[in-house]
Amino acid sequence: MPATLEAVEHELSLLQVWSEEDFVRLQDNLIGHLIMKCRLKQTPTLFIVSTESEQEIVSLCNFTGEIILE
Repeated sequence: MPATLEAVEHELSLLQVWSEEDFVRLQDNLIGHLIMKCRLKQTPTLFIVSTESEQEIVSLCNFTGEIILE
């Protein structure tokens, strides 16, 4: 189960789009992430924040609206 955001003590970076190329890359990554979650039969999430760890991302649960650490 993902950790709640209150437990996070990491440096966070909000994902932002700076150009058309960034938008396309982010859109492709979000679609790929959703496909992976579907194949793994997991709750669909959309990542919104990167962390200093490449192993964790902060995401929005598509069903509940909860912000989670994955």
